[in-house]
Amino acid sequence: MKTTNPSSRITISQKGNQILSCKVYKEPNYILSMSNEEILELISGLDYIGNLPTVPDLGEPIEIQVSTTRRIPLEQNKEVQTKIKEIIYNNLYDTLIDELKGTISRFQAQYNIQEINPYLQGILQNPEDLVSLSQHHKR
Repeated sequence: MKTTNPSSRITISQKGNQILSCKVYKEPNYILSMSNEEILELISGLDYIGNLPTVPDLGEPIEIQVSTTRRIPLEQNKEVQTKIKEIIYNNLYDTLIDELKGTISRFQAQYNIQEINPYLQGILQNPEDLVSLSQHHKR
């Protein structure tokens, strides 16, 4: 697996307005251990990603934010894509099950229903059955 130099983004902002943003090839921990003056020295003269810095207002505190980006090698893309789909699916699934339960409860209360269809009752008790049903339809 190839490793690239870590790249971090340093963003300086004030009251939510970005003053400047730039990329540096340093570990975020290395940057965070520097003083404010050292960080400003490090980024002076860098390319500010197509935007000229704006002059800050002296009356408000200025914030320095350090974030990092990790590149995933192409050969891992499929694996990552599958994982992301799984996360989205699980979140959607939980939401849908909660909505289904809520809807059934509301109907039961609204129409004073004592019994519900055994199929629906089964889904409420074992919602994971819905997953296995949907998995079969995908293939």
